[in-house]
Amino acid sequence: MVFRIGDLTMTNKPSAEDKANAKGLLARQLGMLTMIPFLLGASPVIGFFMGRWLDGRLGTEPVLRFVFLGLGFVAGVRETVKVVKKASRAAEAADRMD
Repeated sequence: MVFRIGDLTMTNKPSAEDKANAKGLLARQLGMLTMIPFLLGASPVIGFFMGRWLDGRLGTEPVLRFVFLGLGFVAGVRETVKVVKKASRAAEAADRMD
């Protein structure tokens, strides 16, 4: 039985190199998952300040502030979903190697 993931090819007996690649996948997955709090926190804050700046420029106080805050939340959740899907695929790939 042969597994293929990108440039990584495995047979029934994984080599030391394949095990090292599996550890690298795990580290990459953990790195992706640690981004989630930053995505969820930073996106709305950036949106809020962009809206505040535009409100000051256009005189639409506080409308754009809340619009961009909402857009920041949506963007943060959207990126979080992408990261979780990507991490899930990496976990499945690592499971197949074990």
